[in-house]
Amino acid sequence: MRRKYNYNVYGIVKRGNGFVRNNLCPDPTKPLNVFGTIGKVFGFIIKKIICFPVHVLSFFITGLFYDKSKDSPYKGSFLYTATYICLMLAVGGVIGAIVNIFN
Repeated sequence: MRRKYNYNVYGIVKRGNGFVRNNLCPDPTKPLNVFGTIGKVFGFIIKKIICFPVHVLSFFITGLFYDKSKDSPYKGSFLYTATYICLMLAVGGVIGAIVNIFN
């Protein structure tokens, strides 16, 4: 059975959640900035390395709570965004703890 939803509203929700993920999500490598330029370079490299695994893990976790054939796509979009932000916060906490050990 085909799900019924407003494609225009979903497009707005999807763009809004993308904006939140890309611009308002916390930077997990911010604690590395205390090391100056070298910390910023390592932060950039680490961010490039962790973005794809965080995306895959967020998608997997969202799939545990969202059934594409039954649930609204709005739910999936919001769940993915919330999961992504939570995982980035967790990664930031781990990086912050490591920085505190070495600093």
